[in-house]
Amino acid sequence: MKTCDHQEVTGTSIPQYDELMWPALPRGAVRDFRGAMASRGEKGLLITTGSFAKDAQNEANPDGAPPVELIDGDRLCDLLKDVVPGWRGE
Repeated sequence: MKTCDHQEVTGTSIPQYDELMWPALPRGAVRDFRGAMASRGEKGLLITTGSFAKDAQNEANPDGAPPVELIDGDRLCDLLKDVVPGWRGE
């Protein structure tokens, strides 16, 4: 699945948020994001150019809560390689 393919999310409301934090986004960032997206969408997309702490990764998909897809810097570069001609991601 390519997260940035708008056709795959047609008909689904997906709030987006970008936060730059180093070295790793903590659990609280995911929890706060989920609170901000309450009643606004079925799924969240949290992007950082850094990374996510382990507890943040665990917080992304708790039972009974809307899922939050996490995209870290490495995955972001991989996605850009797929959609931006000449992207090297260095």
